[in-house]
Amino acid sequence: HPDYREVVLERIRQSQEEKRTTVPIEEKFIRMDGKLIDVEAAALPIRYGGVQATKVLIRDITERKQAEKALRESEERYRTLFLAAYDGIFLMEANRFVDCNP
Repeated sequence: HPDYREVVLERIRQSQEEKRTTVPIEEKFIRMDGKLIDVEAAALPIRYGGVQATKVLIRDITERKQAEKALRESEERYRTLFLAAYDGIFLMEANRFVDCNP
């Protein structure tokens, strides 16, 4: 994604200068087919053919991000129903109350 191009280049420079792997960050990339995907990217310095180089690791995390979003939405629906219910609802774990609606 054009918005992240400078970020990627800066992380490559940082990896080369500091001679260490960068902390993975989440970014958006555009695939060759034009589809926007979520990725996790990190850069690490290597020697390739006797020359200092940078290896960039990119992992598609689109499915994980979609699952996280679905979980957040499900939790929000549950919480809304739980709080709005006219009947008393309580949750117990190991014979101990852990939650109840107002």
